[in-house]
Amino acid sequence: MLLKTEPSVTCLDLLSNGDFETVALWPWLTDGAAGLGPGRLTDHGGWLGGQNNSQSELFQTITIPAGSSSVIWGFWWKAEAASAQPDDVLLMRLEYSGNEPILKHLAATAPLNTWRYESVDLTPYSGHQVLIGFLATTDGSVPATFRVDDVTVRACGGHTQ
Repeated sequence: MLLKTEPSVTCLDLLSNGDFETVALWPWLTDGAAGLGPGRLTDHGGWLGGQNNSQSELFQTITIPAGSSSVIWGFWWKAEAASAQPDDVLLMRLEYSGNEPILKHLAATAPLNTWRYESVDLTPYSGHQVLIGFLATTDGSVPATFRVDDVTVRACGGHTQ
């Protein structure tokens, strides 16, 4: 009797320093008020915002292997504020070939000061070099600080280079 076995699927994390534990941001780049701060379960994570009427960004460029069967961008985040700030937002954004879609819009609303997990499917961008980033915008009210940690872009089943 022959047994059929499924071929093993190779998965890779395409990000570098997604846990921010190198005690440096590199290869993450920043624009505006962004940097290193306390992480989810460790001493280091990324932070953005924390000021009134500001925009700040934390981003990294990656190449998603062509033919990937599954590409998931996942991360933990929290919004720190004294009260709900629905106009303070953290955007998951992407840049590739002149396009800049916003993939997810996360507001500084309940539950505040609590780590939450989010993910988006990047499989449609297989074969592209993309910039993935977090963009925080705050209004003129009470500013929220956004924290991100344990960021991964897990690509499975693609052709590695």
